[in-house]
Parts: sequence; C-alpha cells; structure tokens
Amino acid sequence: MKRILLIVIPVGILVALLVWRFTTKAAADKSLATNAPGRQAQNVLLATAGPRKLISSLEAVGTIDTPFDVKLSPNVAGPITYLQVREGDPVKTGDVLVRIDPTELQAAVLQQAAAVAEANQRYVQAKLTQNPNDVNAHSQVEQNQASLNSAKADYGQINANLAAQVAQQQQVVVDNQSKVRAANSMVENTLAGLNSAQASYTNANVKYERYETLYKQGFVAAQDVDDQRTAADVAKAAVNVAQAQVDSARSALKSAAAELDAALNQLKVVKLQGTSTSAASKAKMDQAVSTLKYAQSNLSTIPSYAANLAALKATYDTNVAQLKQAQARLTYTTIKSSIDGVVTQRTADPGNIASPGTPVLTIQYLKWVYLTSTLPVEFSDKVYAGQPVTFSVDAMPGQKFQGKIAQVVPSADPVSRQFEVRVKVDNPKFMLRPGMFARLHVILSTVDADVVVPREAITTGTNGQPSTVITVSPGTTKGQFIAHIVPVQLGVSDTTGFQVLSGVKAGDQVVVQTYQALKDGQKVRTGPPDGGASGPGGKSKKKGTSSYSSDQGAADSTAGGAVTGTGTGGSSATPGGTSGGSAGTTGSSAEPSGTTGATSTPAGTTGTTTTPAGTTGMSTAPAVTTGATSAPAGTSGGAARGSTGGGSAAGGMGK
Repeated sequence: MKRILLIVIPVGILVALLVWRFTTKAAADKSLATNAPGRQAQNVLLATAGPRKLISSLEAVGTIDTPFDVKLSPNVAGPITYLQVREGDPVKTGDVLVRIDPTELQAAVLQQAAAVAEANQRYVQAKLTQNPNDVNAHSQVEQNQASLNSAKADYGQINANLAAQVAQQQQVVVDNQSKVRAANSMVENTLAGLNSAQASYTNANVKYERYETLYKQGFVAAQDVDDQRTAADVAKAAVNVAQAQVDSARSALKSAAAELDAALNQLKVVKLQGTSTSAASKAKMDQAVSTLKYAQSNLSTIPSYAANLAALKATYDTNVAQLKQAQARLTYTTIKSSIDGVVTQRTADPGNIASPGTPVLTIQYLKWVYLTSTLPVEFSDKVYAGQPVTFSVDAMPGQKFQGKIAQVVPSADPVSRQFEVRVKVDNPKFMLRPGMFARLHVILSTVDADVVVPREAITTGTNGQPSTVITVSPGTTKGQFIAHIVPVQLGVSDTTGFQVLSGVKAGDQVVVQTYQALKDGQKVRTGPPDGGASGPGGKSKKKGTSSYSSDQGAADSTAGGAVTGTGTGGSSATPGGTSGGSAGTTGSSAEPSGTTGATSTPAGTTGTTTTPAGTTGMSTAPAVTTGATSAPAGTSGGAARGSTGGGSAAGGMGK
C-alpha cells in the first residue's frame, strides 16, 4: 500500500502541475490575443472644421516723431536778458520767449536817426538856396544848427556806445574768468587721474614681474605671464592717456588765461578808445557851435546848386533805408514762437551771450504726431495712404492707439529692402512723445473662409506631394472612429489656421494631436494621447516619457504582479515573478502602421520581436522567469508599446 501511495502521489502531483501549466498558458495566450496591437484604438485629439474670418496682418516697430520741430536761434548776438520758459512748458504762436539786450542796437538806431536828421537837414537847406542871398544865409544857419544837433546826437550816441561796449567787455572778462576757474579744476582732476593711472601701472608692472619670476620657476603658465604683461601694457597706455589729458588740461588753462588777459586788455582798449572818441565828439560839438555862430554872422554865403540838392536827396534816402534796417535789427532782439507747441529743449540761460545760428530753445508740435516705421517691400502693394492701423508703445503697456497712414514713401532702401511709412496720430493729451518706441499692427487683408482647420491638423506636402489632413468617421464600436488621410487644397492662412478649398467640408472632425503616426483606416478614440492608464491585475508606473498599461498590448497579469516601464515608451508584465520591460528608442515590435506590439515566450526561452518592412527596427529580449515554483511554472514576457517606437529589452524586477 505504501508503495502504491509513493507512486500515485508523485503522479498526481505531476498531473496537477501539468494541468496548471496548460491552464495558465491558455489564459496568457487568450490575454495576448485579446490585446493584440491591431485591435487597439489610439488616443487622439479632434477639432471641427468650420467657417471663420482669416486676418492677414503685419507687425513692425517704429518711432514717434513730431511733425514740426522748431529750433529758435537769434539773428543778432548779445546777452540774454529774458528767458522764462523751460522744458515741458506749452507755448502759443506769437508768445515772446527770449529777449536779447537791445542797448547796442538801440544806440545804432539813434545813430542812424541822427544821420537821417542830418541828411534831411542838408536836403532841406539845399532846397532853400533858391535865393542866393537871404535864403542861403538862413540855410547855412539851419545847416550848422543841424550839424550842432547831429554833433550832440553823435556825442550822446558815442557815450551810450561806450557804456554798452564796456559792459559787454566786462561780461567777456567774467566769462573768461569762469573759463580759467573751470580749466584749473580740469587740471586738478586730470592730475588725480594721472596719479591713479600711474599707481595702477606700478601695481600691474609689479604683478607682471612677479608672474615672470614664477613662470621661470615653473609655478605659473605662460598664458598667465602674457595676461599680466598685457595688463601692464594697458595700464601704461592708461598712464599715457592720463598724461595727455593733463597736458591738454594745462594747455586749456593757458589758453583760458591768455583769453582772460586778452579780454582785460581789450577792456582797457575799449575804455581808452571810448574816452578818446567821446573827447573827439565833444570837440566836434564845440566846433559845430563855433561854425553855427560863424554862419549866423555870415548871411551872404554862396547858394547851393541843384546837383548838390540831388546828392543830398540821395544821401537822405540812403540814411532812411539804413535807419529802417537798424530798426529791423532791433526787432531781432525779441524772439517769438512760430508754432503752438511744447518746449522740449533749452540750451541757454539769462546772462549767456546768444550767438546767431545757435539754438536757444527747441519747440515741438504735439497735438498730433507721426509714427514712422519701415516695412518690407513685398507688402508695398498692400499698404496705402489712409489705411487704418493700431499700435502700442512699450512705455504704456496695455494701451492701444489708432491712426491712419498719412504718407507712404515711394522708394525703398536698397540695403534693407524696406520702405518708410508715416502714420498720423491725434495726440490731444500729449501722451505720445517724440522718441517713443512703438509696435505697429497693420491689417493687410481679411478673408471670410467657409472651411478653416487648425494649423496643427495640416501635414504640409513635400516634393510636389499635396498637403493632407486626417479626418475621422464613426467606427463600429461605441467611442471609436476610423482615421482617413485626405489630400487638401489650401488657401490663405493666419497664425492659427488654414483655409481649405477642397478635401474637407464644414463640420468634419480632423485630428490635431496624436500619440503616434496614423495610417489610413486606423482605429482611433478621443482623449489625450498620453500613453494610457493602468489595466486590471496590476499597477502602471511611468519612467521616461510615457508608461504602458496592461490593457494596451501586454499580457494581463494573472497573479497580481506589478508592471513597470523601464525605457522611454513601455514595459511588459509577468505574473508572480519578474517582468520583461521595454527599453530603447529605435526598435519596434511587429505591428501594422509602425507601432509596437507584444510577443510572449515560454519560460526559459528567448523571445524575439520581429519587425516587418516599413517599421523602424528589431530587438530581442529574454523572457526571464523567477519564483518559488519549479521550471514548468514559468510565465511569458510581453513587449510594451513605446512612446517613440522603442523595441524590447531585458526586463527589470517586478513589484
């Protein structure tokens, strides 16, 4: 009986093991057949084609400019006595902005008026010489009286000129004294800079000598010595520059001192000449008094002739013209605004000497401004005067401004191949200021398209092939669709979509995102193409770019084993032991349309995944079997679907 039991029990155990082995193999084969690659629907994202307005626009940058930029400069030289406006002050046409000391020009007007009076007196006197006896005598008296008046006027004018010239020369002396002080300060500053440069040079030279010694001893590299030599040379050059600046400052000081001495000497000369001229004018006035007395005593002078009368008339007319010129120059001492605008620059202050042609104030018109920009020449036929545009400025983020193109320059820059446009923009609140950086938006065209698809749905054709989109139609299973690759004819486009002229109609659903390349007739389903989720019998872990679950192509776990992906695109599952994980990025298992599939191998054997023509590669992986049972209880390793077409490799430990 014991012998029978010893025989029956092992046989029963062997039969039970064989039954269990065939049962588990059948279950694994059924799971693999159920999850075959060709029966899986790939997740995709869809969009609906439909009508939309396509807007073609152009972006450019530009600068805000003023239409009127007036620089006010005097026509005469002299000290500025009045200047009140400053940057930012508004002005109107005709406002008096600057006044220049008119003393010298007023004296010139008085002098010329005296000349006119003298010429007029002579002319009148000549006309009165018709009576050689009586009239001529009286004319001589009147002439000498006029000469006396002229001498008095000359004397007064000379004294006024003397005072003005002395004041002006004194101002020149003050200015030159300021220059001398400034030159002294410059000499001191440059000397300090020279000392600093010499100290830097000494330090750099010491470092260079130290590095050279270390280099000879082999402690530093030749490059370090070269660097220190270069630093010493640069420091020496800085010393030379600083020395040149000191020499220049000293030269400027000598020049300023020489100018000051010259100004002082000129002041002395002006005073001496003015005193001498005044004395001469006084003598002339005294002589005129004597001459008048003589004329009064001699009433029988020789009458003037007609020719003398004509000459005197011409002299009189000339003096009148010169008087008007002097009066006009006197008006130049007052500078008025020629436009309504805002002061944007002031380059002088009261007391400064104004010079002809040197601007004192700059006034800009800001009620409306130009936005100046350049556009590529290929858009020249789509840009025209009067075209509305919008723009923004970086200084005021979030604000949009509108304007119209006022000018289109007909010629383009031959270097940049761009042409200039000017946009007229109303600026009642003066928010836009000249010099601001602007970003211009020009709408070139708008098209009401009947069918528009997203740009992501288009596969652009190459080598003469047409562009295509992938449309879907309902499948036989609920929630699944059939993909169709459709050639399309494209029209205009904007930043988000293309106009479809043929191949797709409004309402069609198109694929805009897919996990892997699709083939015509392939099954798909809607959902984010992220690699799937875990299936029954185990957990799925991501490692790399995506994880692979047991319901997407690997054998289901029948003993609670964990599925762990170890490559960039998948993993395999085995019950109760270790699992073969997919890895790599180039291989692909045998499956239509270039996707990865799954194979199984018996325990202890080597599973080879084959790849048909048109796929990306082939890899092999041993299906390793571990566990507490004997060899017949092995399981099969399934190859996972990789996110980038990865082939199978040796698996990691199951969890």
